[in-house]
Amino acid sequence: MQGLAQALAPVPQEHGHGGPSIMERFKRMAPPSFKGESQPLLAESWMREVVKIFHTIRCAEEDKGSPATYML
Repeated sequence: MQGLAQALAPVPQEHGHGGPSIMERFKRMAPPSFKGESQPLLAESWMREVVKIFHTIRCAEEDKGSPATYML
């Protein structure tokens, strides 16, 4: 669960590189929505899937807050 807290830290998203934003790349990967599950295994499974997406789109630690929050 500590990883979830770190993933949700608010951070800026603008990089000025002209390509798609982190949020756009994240959404293209069809991330799962978190449905407020009270079962720890389901919450951890959601978190693992989101972390996989971050890895796939090469999302920097400081850019993970907005996309993860969007899915909550």
